[in-house]
This record gives sequence, C-alpha cells and structure tokens, in this order.
Amino acid sequence: MKWPWSIVTIIVLAASLAVHSRRFMINLSSHPSIGVIEGNTVFTRLDSADRLAIAMGNAGRDFILILKPDPVFKTTAVEEYNHYRELAVTRQRGRFEQEAIKWRIVLDRLNEGELAYKALIIGDLRLPTSRMGKALNHLNEPNTTVLTNDLQCIPVFQGRSLETGLSHAVVDVGVDRFNNPVTLDLDALGNAHGLILGPSGRGKTRTVMSLIKRMPQLNYLILDPEGEYCRVFRDWYCINAGDAYIDYLAPINEEAHVKANFIYEALRHSFNIEDDAVLALYEREYPGLGSALNWLTNNSKYSRYWRIMNALRPKTIIDFNTLLSSRVIINYSQLRQEDRLVSLMMQALVGEVFNAFLTTHSEGELVRQVITADEAYLILGSKPIWSLVRAGRKRGLSLWFITQSIQDAPPGMIQNLGFSIILAGPDAYINEVRQHFGLSQADYDWLRLDIPPRLLGGEWAMGILYAPPTPRHAYIRLEEETL
Repeated sequence: MKWPWSIVTIIVLAASLAVHSRRFMINLSSHPSIGVIEGNTVFTRLDSADRLAIAMGNAGRDFILILKPDPVFKTTAVEEYNHYRELAVTRQRGRFEQEAIKWRIVLDRLNEGELAYKALIIGDLRLPTSRMGKALNHLNEPNTTVLTNDLQCIPVFQGRSLETGLSHAVVDVGVDRFNNPVTLDLDALGNAHGLILGPSGRGKTRTVMSLIKRMPQLNYLILDPEGEYCRVFRDWYCINAGDAYIDYLAPINEEAHVKANFIYEALRHSFNIEDDAVLALYEREYPGLGSALNWLTNNSKYSRYWRIMNALRPKTIIDFNTLLSSRVIINYSQLRQEDRLVSLMMQALVGEVFNAFLTTHSEGELVRQVITADEAYLILGSKPIWSLVRAGRKRGLSLWFITQSIQDAPPGMIQNLGFSIILAGPDAYINEVRQHFGLSQADYDWLRLDIPPRLLGGEWAMGILYAPPTPRHAYIRLEEETL
C-alpha cells in the first residue's frame, strides 16, 4: 500500500493547522507517545470505561492522526525481548526483567494476529503517560509504533479534526444545523455495532440504505423481513428464505453442545418454550435439517411447533460462506405468517456469523462485514444475541439493528453498542429514548422538531448520531430510493 507522504500532504496538514490554529496547541520540542516505544498504555488493553474517560477529556479538541504500516516491527520486538531477557539473566536486575516481560507481552500480541503501525499525532490532546506534538518537518516519517488493538482507543478521543490513512469504513451521514459534515467511522469505534431507531415513516430503512450506498467497499448481509431491500439493491444476490437458507439447526461454526444451548435459548425467545428435546438432539451425530425437524416433531412435547417449522423449512440448503461472499439480502417476507420461525432463523444466522468471526478474525480488525437486521424487534430481546453483542470487541464485523422502539431491546443495550442513530419523532417516543441515552434538553428539543422526510423533500431525515462522548444533531442525507 502506498502512502501519500508528499509535499501535498504537508501543505494540506499545514492548511488544517492554520484553519484551526485557535484551538491547536502544538509543542514542537516533544514527540507523541502512545505506542510500544514509549508510555505504559501499550502494554495493557484499555477497557471501554478507560476509553470513554479519555474521550470525555478530549471532547472538542483538534488533532491529526497519521498511520503507516510497520511490517518490520515484529523483528524489532524479538530483538528487544532477547536483549532484555539476556540482561535480566546475566545481570539479575529487576528493571531488565520488567522490560523483558513488556516485550514478551508485545510478542504475544503480535503472534495472536495484531498488526503494528507507525503513528504520529499532532494536536491539542491529553493522553495518559504521553507527550504530544511534532514539528512539521517530521510529518513524512511517523516513528512511534502502536499495535492494532491500541488503535481502537485513538479515534475515541473524538477530536474535531481526524485525518488517517487507516480507517476503511467511513461514511458521510449528513450535515449538522450549521452545514458542517457529520461522519461515522466504524473503524474508530471500540465496538462497531449500532442501532438505528425511529418511529414509522421517519426514514429508518432509507437511512440504512443510504449509509450502505455510500460505503460500497464493505460486504453486507441484510436480513430483510419485509422484502424492501431487494427492490432497491437490484444487482445484489437476493435469497428468499423460504426457498433457500442455511441449515439453521446445524453446528456450523461451534461445538454441538454450544449450538444446543444457543437454539434452546433462541426458542425461549421466539416461541416462549423451553424444549429439552433440543438438548437431546445434539447428544448424537447431527442428522441434517430435515431429519432433525422430523426427530423433534416425533420426540418433543412441543411437536406442534416443530410441525410448523418442518412445513416451512427451506427447499434448498445453501452454504454458509455464500452469505458472506459480498452483498447478500435474505428476504423473509414469504414466512411472515409465522414470525416466530423468522425470529428463530434470524437468531441462528446471526449466531453463526458471530462465531465464524470470533474464531477466524483477530480483535481490533478493521470492519469488513456488516450484518443489517431490519425489524430487529424479532431478535433484540434474545438472550443469545445479546450475549454475543456484549462480547463486544470488533473483529471485522459490524451488526446494525433497525427498530421502532427502544423498548424492543434489553436495558443494557446502549452500553454495548458503538453508535446509535436516533431519528426524530413524537413526544412519547422521545421521552422513552431520552432516559435510555441520557440526552440533554437541547437534544430533546431537536428531536421534538420532528420534521419527517417527506416535508424535507425526501432528501433528509432529522436525527442524532450518538457516538460517545458527544451526540451530533444531524440532517441525515437520504439517497434516491433506486439505484
């Protein structure tokens, strides 16, 4: 990958400094320290509370972040570890032992799949155990190394000016009331999962479609109970769930006992039953969807439900990996006469995708795959789904829930999501939303304006982008409904 360390870059950054000079405070004699080379934060993974505290301390500050891959750093880490380990053994001094332990931790993280980047930050920031600032003539060669997981905590500082060559999943959401751009960077979030919330007619689905159209570099899997997305994304791979689906009972990406517990809890959410026959099914070799449904019909005390599922089972079983190939929509509208089955199938698919990413992707990877669950009330209250979301860390996967009411979700939802888009609506809806998000009076008044998209020419929707620490009032730009 080529990086634009050129005179043009310097001019652009210098111009940015000039524009924001009133808010920048640059120390030209010190240099940044957030990575492996200096500072203590590198050797520990900051939890969400620590990242939020740093973000709040830096809210409204300006900074520029420049990142460049550092492919030779692992060699350096090996040399440093061997050096300090030898000193620790031969000289028996505690400080050498501590240095050896630090570099051992760095090597372990690199061996787990984390990558190294050289980082340069210019701006008015406050980082723990760090010194900030760099002269302009050093912009061409960032020299502080930082590991992938530590990158999660950098953009959470929420500076007003962020320029980086690393982020992959950045999307233009719209503009604020002063016509300043409002953007969402999924790679800048410690947790890339999100909620799109709004009453009927306020533009939830069009908001999501618009974000997707403006972020074509990602892979998408859309779970569409209403059959709306296939009419818009006409060149995508559209699958009718009644015709073709994965074997949603099969333990595809996990052990059989794990899948047994998952389906047991999913049934509790969808059908309000606790069926021990499900646990017995996985005590033997799994027989395939058709045979499994027949066995459950004959051996479960809830056989009437299994007969429904058997009658509506997909005609063709498709390969799980096909759904993660590029841009896929699953249309459940043919099955909406039995929403409980749709709920179960959606839960099982989301669970399989999560487990696949948990086992094959490293913590802190850039977002590559988005799963969009519309009519998310069907799965939001599910214990197995939220156990996955609470696992939290980003592994190249972003899950978006789209629903009408905050009551559809468990009470602890907000703390476990990286972002939310809250659309305007009537007072009763806003009062519910306000207490869950802790919105200010200004946020409340903005949402109460409640100008629907049709009165804004069908080009905008009013809402708030809630990505801690600061909610952003926004006119969300809506794309045309068809491609």
